[in-house]
Amino acid sequence: MRFASTLSLALIVTAFAAAVARAQPKEIKERLAIERVRVGLPEGRKSDHGKYKTGFWAPVYVDLSVGPQDIPAGEAVLAVETPDSDGILNQYTQPLPALPRRQSVAGIITYVRPGNFSSEINVSVQINKQQVAKARATPDSDIVDNGGVLWLALGSKLPGLQRALTVRQNQQFPQGPGEPQPIQPGGQADDLGDDDLADTSLRRFAAIDTLEQMPTRWFGYQAVDVMVLTSGSESFLTNLAADRSGRLDALTEWVRRGGRLIISTGHNQQIVDKLLKNMQLMHCTLEGTVTRAPLTGFQQVISFAAGSQFPRQGRVEVAKIVPGIGVDLLDERLVDTTNAPKEMLPLAVQAGCGLGHVVLVGVDLDGPPFTAWKGQGDFWRFLQSKLEPKLGVSEGRQVGFRMNEADNTELAAQLQNSLEKFGDITVISFGWVALFILIYIVIVGPLDYLFLKKVVKRLELTWITFPAVVVAVSTAAYFTAYYLKGNDLKINKLDVVDIDLTPAVDPKEPPPRIYGSTWFTLFSPRIQNYTIGLEPADGWGGGNTGASTLVGWMARPMNVFGGTGRAGSQSLFRRTYDYAPDAAGVEGVPIQVWATKSFTASWVVRPTSDEAPFSADLKYAQAASQAIIGTVTNNLPVDLIDVSVIYKGTVYPQTGSLEAGMPKRLDFTGNRRGLVDWMREGFPDAPRLSTSVDSLAAWSTSSLMKGLLFHDKAESGLVRNNTGLRTLDQGWRLKDRDEVVLLGRVEPRGGGGPAEKVTLDPGTPSRLWLGALPGSGARPKLDGSLTQRTFVRVYIPVQK
Repeated sequence: MRFASTLSLALIVTAFAAAVARAQPKEIKERLAIERVRVGLPEGRKSDHGKYKTGFWAPVYVDLSVGPQDIPAGEAVLAVETPDSDGILNQYTQPLPALPRRQSVAGIITYVRPGNFSSEINVSVQINKQQVAKARATPDSDIVDNGGVLWLALGSKLPGLQRALTVRQNQQFPQGPGEPQPIQPGGQADDLGDDDLADTSLRRFAAIDTLEQMPTRWFGYQAVDVMVLTSGSESFLTNLAADRSGRLDALTEWVRRGGRLIISTGHNQQIVDKLLKNMQLMHCTLEGTVTRAPLTGFQQVISFAAGSQFPRQGRVEVAKIVPGIGVDLLDERLVDTTNAPKEMLPLAVQAGCGLGHVVLVGVDLDGPPFTAWKGQGDFWRFLQSKLEPKLGVSEGRQVGFRMNEADNTELAAQLQNSLEKFGDITVISFGWVALFILIYIVIVGPLDYLFLKKVVKRLELTWITFPAVVVAVSTAAYFTAYYLKGNDLKINKLDVVDIDLTPAVDPKEPPPRIYGSTWFTLFSPRIQNYTIGLEPADGWGGGNTGASTLVGWMARPMNVFGGTGRAGSQSLFRRTYDYAPDAAGVEGVPIQVWATKSFTASWVVRPTSDEAPFSADLKYAQAASQAIIGTVTNNLPVDLIDVSVIYKGTVYPQTGSLEAGMPKRLDFTGNRRGLVDWMREGFPDAPRLSTSVDSLAAWSTSSLMKGLLFHDKAESGLVRNNTGLRTLDQGWRLKDRDEVVLLGRVEPRGGGGPAEKVTLDPGTPSRLWLGALPGSGARPKLDGSLTQRTFVRVYIPVQK
């Protein structure tokens, strides 16, 4: 009877599902079909493979075929679904443009953020909330390993770059973590054919050679570590300079938010000059070209290379670079002295743009005579040493690090660990949990049996004693957890605010942008779905509707539970939360009772007033002197404490605080510290959010932040690996530049104080939204408690 009932119910459900499917109009089901899905940055226009990283946003290219009816713009929606690092499904959606009937539409771009190495990516098309097409993209073998580096060539493929930075298949590397071995000039794969090259999982290469392949959102490039924009294709450059589809803006925004960009230019320098003006990346102009014999500057930086002379039969066309404020030589040897001392022609210059690092090379790197030069591989390795992020593991461990290594020297993991420490919440160790489980098993098993058999002598009473024990133990566990963990929402939040005082390229531009990076962890006292957004606060650029914010989940880039370096699995229960348009927030994120989930946000805003958030007047005391004089003024709504300024590798701690609205003369003559010694020191009285001890040291928030903000200059024993937070590394600015970097912090707020009071405090640079998204109305009041930490970093050019 029971089997017949179950079978009948199954038949009813099946018949109902079939009826619903039949009820869907046939014309809707036939309006669209997905022909192909490609995830990640391509390897060229004919590539079927893509390069991407877990935990980072990546573009998704979708090819569609349209049925017998036109589809108006906005009627159909393209949705991409994948698990995050905790195995919870999330979905990014965007409207489709107008699609003509009976046409194949190739290369529609949307975006995804995979949670781990085995994340399935499901792409679907919906019309009137009905799914009309679906496809699945399986994980690609070209995923860049955690800790690895992704290079992107933009404009044309650069086989010489990949040849220079790709190791030989039989090359041996020392095993074990630590600093990567130095690259010896001429010691890589310059003399090998393409079939002999072995792509390593720690260094991957992608190439975009058509404008249509370029992402239209800046976070489509989020996984890229170094990009090379070539100038050999005149049509590509012309189309890019004239772009109005958002691709040029996306590229510019990626640079401003921490991208590392190399631009090469020679005979098409006039188009590159226009491109520089449109993007406003650096104070630099190109005034024609000159031809030179072999460039001694190139040869000097790779003096150990065999056959480093340029080919004698061809002269080199060099763009005349005229650097302005904030632009320095990439290397003092990279100059052409043919007409010296009358004219010193820079061959490669660099500049900062927000958090970005821009290098301009005055020679075409994608054509002859450079590509015919035997020393080109060593020059690429020279550029690699200047721009590629410092790896924290040996190149020989590209597989072992991803699958086996899970130590606590990863900066992102340290940061998340510190944010998940709530001082008033008692964490019960696994040993106690295991003991209580064992006691529970003993009670419901042998103890209950012996009691009923020997004392009561009625075994049938187990129908009463068993549920009674379960209820009693569950009630005791609940009230114990309630006593230890409480019933309040708790938030730990950290902000890093960056301000670049280099004047805008366009004098009509408003005050400099404020760049914010925010991390926060929610401790939920109940099972709840959270809608989460973030906006800059008043006095920190708040109130400007032009603020650009990216919000998402945060995870450890390691092979641990909840990390992006594992082959994860989907959550047992199918719960899906959604990204807001352009990932400006998340809606419906499920968090279990007494559980935590960490999030990250990146935001950029221009102040609404004409007053810059910081102002400075620093100059050299004399024309030939390196002594600096001048003042800075803090126009933020809060004082800065523990202020230090860094100039050409030396740290000058300042006395007193940097009071809001009060000019202060910086001291470059008194107390000074070496950079490594200063990074080893924490801020005075800095709260220690993390009590975990790894093999190196006990990490405090302050020592962690110094290593994070200037990772490139950190000593190997202090910080080993920075996989997920590389865009914050500004170590390249600290040497041989006419620039001062100021770092301070705001007095810590909260310590578990009322969340609404802390978030409205002038010292809090960003405001958290829970329950609604910015722009949807009034911000809901924050309940619970919030602890706030804020660090401020300012880049100040020194006037010559």
